[in-house]
Amino acid sequence: MKNVTWYGQGSLRIISDDRCIYIDPLWIVEEMHDADIILITHSHFDHLSEDDIKKVIKEDTVFVAPQDCLNQLKAEFDHEMIAILPGEEIDVEEVHIKAVAAYNIIKTQNHPKENSWVGYVIDTDDGKYYYTGDTELIPEMEGLDVDVIFVPLGQVYTMNTVQQAVDAVKASGAKRAVPVHFGKYEGTEKDVQTFQMLLGDAAEMVLLPRVQ
Repeated sequence: MKNVTWYGQGSLRIISDDRCIYIDPLWIVEEMHDADIILITHSHFDHLSEDDIKKVIKEDTVFVAPQDCLNQLKAEFDHEMIAILPGEEIDVEEVHIKAVAAYNIIKTQNHPKENSWVGYVIDTDDGKYYYTGDTELIPEMEGLDVDVIFVPLGQVYTMNTVQQAVDAVKASGAKRAVPVHFGKYEGTEKDVQTFQMLLGDAAEMVLLPRVQ
């Protein structure tokens, strides 16, 4: 997966179809200014970082995000912005994007369902990439039939157990599973090892190096 860069947490850069897509840019290490599309999942500080967005944004960057995120972004950026709700599908710069609900069922104080926060399925020539966003295992993951899933390995704010992360992979039908959202505020290297063991041959685990 040489076309995918992980900066930590849920911060991803995906190059596909001659498009550069960032998801929740955070801890960007240098001035990039190459973002065709920026997808924001929700408004928590480690997913909506204006300082990091400034490092990747360019003149014609398009934002896609829940409405509460756009309300915050509009105060800082004068770019095309598209509000999206769970379940909606749109085409941006010839890239097909589907928003999938992202919420907690048990730890509802963290990511309430009523906030309409999201994860994203990005449909490209290289396959379907699904970043779950900050979420527990939820029914909306079932049958997405994606190629790659980026799944959080935390038990504090997101999944309740590593097994839940594995179950999310299985529910989505992903062929490859990439653990993210670990090593800082929640989740450990040991959780990665447990994840790989529990995943077995249900999918191929791909461990991306974190850019620092």
